[in-house]
Amino acid sequence: ARAAAAAALPRCSCDDADAPPPACPGNVVHRAHGERIRGGTRGGVPDVDPDGRGARARVVMLMLTPGPADGGAQMTNILSPTTNSDQSALNLRTLMGEAGLAESACIFWNAVPWALERRRDPTTAELERGIGYLKEFLVLLPERRAVVALCQVAQRACALADVQAIQVPSPSPLAVAAPGPRPNSKSERWIRLRDGLKQAARVASP
Repeated sequence: ARAAAAAALPRCSCDDADAPPPACPGNVVHRAHGERIRGGTRGGVPDVDPDGRGARARVVMLMLTPGPADGGAQMTNILSPTTNSDQSALNLRTLMGEAGLAESACIFWNAVPWALERRRDPTTAELERGIGYLKEFLVLLPERRAVVALCQVAQRACALADVQAIQVPSPSPLAVAAPGPRPNSKSERWIRLRDGLKQAARVASP
């Protein structure tokens, strides 16, 4: 199945062993996958990071849907916690640093890759459609070692797609907060999220 799906896509410079790591995203993942999704949905579909690891990514970071907040993926049109400046991105950037998980090892995607019209969970039909795109996306990542599902919807998508995933809480400020002098549910979720990212970092290490 992977070979058949890959054969249907245009040739990527990542197919060349001498190509630099960042050569892939704008070719295979963005043009052949993201553009096709854009053509079939009303919501915007942000690009994977054009400076990212692309097909050589070892860790897939799967979230819910492109963030609508100021500085989020809907505004920047890029899926990257260093490009984006909304609070979820800032939290994830900090947590990845604490966990020792380099962004250069990762590629970012969403269970529902297009923007929903408002903050809500996807419908069953929307999630099923997103799962189809997720399966196609994963085919493009032959060096993938781990998938991190960063919310309950992403976790459900992975389960329905029969994809093993490290299950962690969302980095949204509604879900997590950095630990302070008094532990609470948000700080406990922060620690769980960091521990999951540490697991991914270990799996991704050369």
